Amino acid sequence: MIIFQYFDLPLFALFLSIFVSECGRQIKDIEIASHVEELREDDVYKLMDSGGLGLRPLKGMNCAMSMKLGWRLIDDKESIWARVVIAKYKCGNDMVPIVKKRVGSSCVWKSICGLWDSVEKGSRVNFWKDRWIPTFPPLIEDMCAQPELRNLDEKVYEYVRKGIWEIDKVIFWFDEDVVRKIAAIPAPRLGIGSDKVVWGLNANGKFSVSLAFRLGKENVNDDNASFWRKIWKWPGPQKFKSFLWLLSKERVFTNLMRFERRMAEDLFCPSCRVHSVSALHAVRDCEEVKPLWLMLIKPGCWQEFFNCNMRKWIEMNLSRDFGRDESGSWRITFVVCAWRIWWRRNKFVFEGLKENRSHIFWDILLRSRKISDVWKKVEAAGGRKESKKVDIFVGWKPPDGMD
Repeated sequence: MIIFQYFDLPLFALFLSIFVSECGRQIKDIEIASHVEELREDDVYKLMDSGGLGLRPLKGMNCAMSMKLGWRLIDDKESIWARVVIAKYKCGNDMVPIVKKRVGSSCVWKSICGLWDSVEKGSRVNFWKDRWIPTFPPLIEDMCAQPELRNLDEKVYEYVRKGIWEIDKVIFWFDEDVVRKIAAIPAPRLGIGSDKVVWGLNANGKFSVSLAFRLGKENVNDDNASFWRKIWKWPGPQKFKSFLWLLSKERVFTNLMRFERRMAEDLFCPSCRVHSVSALHAVRDCEEVKPLWLMLIKPGCWQEFFNCNMRKWIEMNLSRDFGRDESGSWRITFVVCAWRIWWRRNKFVFEGLKENRSHIFWDILLRSRKISDVWKKVEAAGGRKESKKVDIFVGWKPPDGMD
């Protein structure tokens, strides 16, 4: 078992990260001074299942990649890089290399040493303090009988006799659930092969940069995760998904935002001239676009459709079928219609162009059916795009006139 600390490291990526972070702070100061709304840091760096864009900050990725280098010293000892490093820094030939800081060592080696907090193996695994039970915290964190009698220096092998767990000793401390978890683990014995270091966060024991990056991150709320997955797994082009993500956060550039930046003279809706500041009014409740929705939605669903907040409105339409028969797949038609209404609004505000409602209606149906047909072909192909292999022969030819 190997435990890594999670902190900043002196690799080249970190220097870039510091540079980017400093630039980011300066840009934020400029934006605040000029009253320009910025995309919040949470929106960028949060996981996609948590409502973010899923981009990974450089500092966190720097740590995860350095952890991978340390793992290679254990799992990939025969590679040229590992052999050179082990020989240069005299790490030994044991299962777990000896990692110590040395004078004049490289930045890469210093970063690996910083991550190498503690290594336990074989008969040195602590019964109470180490995480040796799969998917279970160290036993010192679990409730036990008479905790004042514990010997926190006990090793795992002290609870084994002749290759069998001494269940009586385990039952003295823990309840039935913990006893069963321990009994399910093969007891350590001599002569059955050497111990092996595994990455405990992965079922196959292999190191994963993605899981290492998520160390210490907040758990994803299942309710929120299902909502954001519906957005990012929507079967259509990325520009529609991005618009739906912005709309769900009410971050589209409404007339309120334009008024706050002195880009508009008033807070009235540019289409219906009603005082409104919400994104929901722009794409659903405006008198200019409401008839368009009525043409697409079943009459029995009108009341429910127009009486809910933004979050519920989007989730409801991605999960249920409100459309008439001619509307096709409703979750596709719904997103296309919302996007087309917003596109029409921008055309009117910034270019003064006002489209005919009937033209927009048929354009929505056409776009929706095209997206639906393409998606059906992708699903029929198992979600894989067809790719044609083309052989291109590259070679040198002498110039004309030369033998």
